[in-house]
Amino acid sequence: MTTKIATLTLKKSDKLAFLIEQLKELQDQTRTELGCEFFTFYQHEQQLDTFILYEQFKDQASLDAHLELPHTQAFFSHNLVSVSQITPLIALI
Repeated sequence: MTTKIATLTLKKSDKLAFLIEQLKELQDQTRTELGCEFFTFYQHEQQLDTFILYEQFKDQASLDAHLELPHTQAFFSHNLVSVSQITPLIALI
């Protein structure tokens, strides 16, 4: 199991609505991928330009495949966010 939390920050404030639309599209498409166990974006309550992604894939190969898929590449090609932190997690149980 590969589980990570990523913090993303919007680069240009005038693109907030477009970013939210793109995050929802990426989320919906990713959830249908083979090997995707959980993939959800959350918006910070006070800092509306900050988003947290909680993602869990069956294994590292599934995550690597996700990063190469057209819908993932399309999202990153918009250059809407900077990724300030990626935290790998290990389940205790």
